[in-house]
Amino acid sequence: MIFVLFCTKKNGWGWEGFRKEANEGKGPKLPEWLRFYMSYILPAIIVVVYLKGYYDTFKSRGTGYLVGWMIFACVLLLAIFGIANYKKKDA
Repeated sequence: MIFVLFCTKKNGWGWEGFRKEANEGKGPKLPEWLRFYMSYILPAIIVVVYLKGYYDTFKSRGTGYLVGWMIFACVLLLAIFGIANYKKKDA
């Protein structure tokens, strides 16, 4: 998730920087239409797989245990998205 956000967010590498680096050299080029997929669809898939992993791991241990770990997983996701979307205030 962090890698995908780093490659698509302006406060990371940024889409243009990532695309420029990926398109250097020979071989197939990274098309512009892939930006929507990498910015929105791929992070959503990663979040679903991540949360499903927590669910499958902790569902057999009881509801309380599952809820606690799912809250922890959501807090981690909020932290990752918060850092990825953090904008420094100009002084």
